[in-house]
Amino acid sequence: VQQCYLDYAPLVIRSDAAAAAVVQGNLFLGTSTIVLEARKWRAKLRALVITGNIFHSWGKANRTFLLDETHGSFDSVTDTVVENNEVTAIVGAAKKLGTRATLSTQMFPGTQSTAIDFSPALIF
Repeated sequence: VQQCYLDYAPLVIRSDAAAAAVVQGNLFLGTSTIVLEARKWRAKLRALVITGNIFHSWGKANRTFLLDETHGSFDSVTDTVVENNEVTAIVGAAKKLGTRATLSTQMFPGTQSTAIDFSPALIF
């Protein structure tokens, strides 16, 4: 999805849709968000690129990304880049920010889930 205008509408990316997805140069206005939807148990999200988008929520708090695990769950996220997006700050001017983080954890036999805390690396 490139160079589109999403006016108060979510962009839903389903885990079973395509092997790779690019979301680039779009305007997300108001409550429009990117929804990452798991369509099966142990779904994998791979080769997703989200870059150069503008999220303008008219100065109100908005969840830019949502994980929807209503119909399944995500098992892994690999080869994914989210950078150089512009988010309107609630107070002050819009800022372009970026961050990079790589974290991993070992899953032992019989373990069904684990938590990886990216909060120290997040910027918005």
